[in-house]
Parts: sequence; C-alpha cells; structure tokens
Amino acid sequence: MHHPGDDQRPGKLVEFNSSASKPLPDRALQIIEKMSPEMPDHDALYLTQSILDAIAQWPAETAFPLFDLLRCLVRWSSASEAIFQPDAWACVSRVSGLQGLLESSTASEPPPTPAQVNCLLFTFRLMTNAIAIDGSRPDIIANVPASLPLIIRLASKFASLITGRRIDAFFDKKGHQVAVATLIFNLSTFAHLHQRNDNLVSILPALRGLPGLCTRMAISLLSYYGTEPGVVVRCPPEVPLRLLRALGTAIVTSIPETAEDGGDAVTKLKRTRLIGSAAAASAEEDPLAGWNRFRDVLGFWAKTAAVQPATRGCANALMECLSDSQL
Repeated sequence: MHHPGDDQRPGKLVEFNSSASKPLPDRALQIIEKMSPEMPDHDALYLTQSILDAIAQWPAETAFPLFDLLRCLVRWSSASEAIFQPDAWACVSRVSGLQGLLESSTASEPPPTPAQVNCLLFTFRLMTNAIAIDGSRPDIIANVPASLPLIIRLASKFASLITGRRIDAFFDKKGHQVAVATLIFNLSTFAHLHQRNDNLVSILPALRGLPGLCTRMAISLLSYYGTEPGVVVRCPPEVPLRLLRALGTAIVTSIPETAEDGGDAVTKLKRTRLIGSAAAASAEEDPLAGWNRFRDVLGFWAKTAAVQPATRGCANALMECLSDSQL
C-alpha cells in the first residue's frame, strides 16, 4: 500500500482545499500530514468521513487527491466500511466518472473527461485494494465487508465494459492498464480462495459467476493487445503477467482437477472449450474459432523473446493446462 503521492500531499491538496466550496477541516489536514500505516483507526475513520462529506462538492479537476487518499484508507476496516456504504459509494462513483463509464451502453457515448480519467485511476486502485485487503480479513463470513458484495456485483459491468470495447477512453494510459489488470487478478484470486465456501457463497451468490467473468475480461484484454511485436514495448510488463495469472486462476477455479480415469485429458479439454467460448466473437460463433484465435495470443506471450521471462513462463504454464485436441 502506497501513501498518496508526494506532489499531492500536502501541496496540491492544500492548494485545492483552500479554494474548495467545502474544504476538509484542519484536523483532517493534520492527519494527512502524519499519515502512516500505523495510524490509529479513529484517525483513519475521521479522515475518511471528512473526505466523504466533502467530495460531492469537489469537481473532478481537483478531487483526484481525495480519491488517492481513499484508496490508501481502505486498509483500515472502519474506513473501508464507510467508503462502501451505498450513499457514499454512489457519490464516489459519480464524481470519479465510474458511474457514467459503467452505465454507458455504446462506445459512441461521451467518454470520461480528462479530469475524470485521472480520478478513475485512483478509483480502480481503490477497488483493487479493497478486494485484496477486505477479502483476506479473518472474520469475513461473520462480518462480510461492505466492499465485497458491491465490487463483486460490479464485476458483470466491468466485463461488459471491457468486452464491449468501451474501455478505450481511459485505457491508453499505462497506470490505468495496470490498475484494471490488477483488479481482474485480485477478483480471480478472491474467487479461487472462497468459491468452495458454501457459507460465503450463500451470502455472496454473485461469487459463483465471478471466475467466468474474470475469464472473459482477461481474454478480452489480452486479445485487445493483439500479437504485434510493438505491444511488448507499449504494454506495461506487469499487465500481461497479471492477466495471464488471472486467466489461469479463473480457469482452474471453474474447472478443477479431477481424479477420474483420463481426468487430465478431460479437464484440459473442458478448460479449452471454456476459453474458446469466452473468446468467441458472439454466442453463435463456434468455440473452436474462438480458441484458435486466442491460441495465437497465448503463443505470442509464450514464445516472443522480448517478453519478460516470468510472463513467458506463465503463458507456457497456462498452455500446458489446455488441450491440443480438437474441441
């Protein structure tokens, strides 16, 4: 977990706060100045509530330091609970531009403004951190963090956004690519760790479909990059690695190993069919066509010498989990 950027604390934030129609109180600024991982819970909650009380009246052009703070504050459970309450999250989603982005139905609708694109970076990081931190809390079943059902329900909208190619408006920036890839990886990891937990699934029924959504999103983004050699330079190296890991995790969660005779071959074939279906251009397209297309993408990341060794190794390991037979 990183602290807010030094250029935003206290410089830009103090500057923006001085002209805000609803500024943060002095105590909140003092807490920000001394912010650290050892900060008391009551200070984290006070700062979070101060930000949530003010953020609706901050335009996106100046609100980005507040989103940067929120994505750090989710490490404190009380702060995370406050952020993901319905009214608070609706405000965060609206000001950041996330609501408009997820509710857009076509790529022809107005894209997020440049200021919202900046806020969206921290909003995706906020959700990414929340899944990782709240998803690993020891009392997750007795006290389900508010972030989990909210973000898991949003996963279907993320998938529609990504597979519908409406992500171009902000996806050309490297930081945004890393944030989205990491969110998908964290979602797939959470699903893998908890999908067999019947008690949690009964509380979070959308968890059942999460591996399939992560499969679709990872395949769509890996396909989005294509197989041109220049993509290795344009794409941040951690992005394909995290997407490949997310895809592998989602696939083995959806179709685990079986002890039956011939189980390995059957399992590989089922996983390959799943990828083929997810990669198909439409419900009517043969999964074989989808698989043949995506196999080229996997092969690119597995065999291209300029790709980092960890990414090549991950792509090769994923291909070993799949079938060479006809679907």
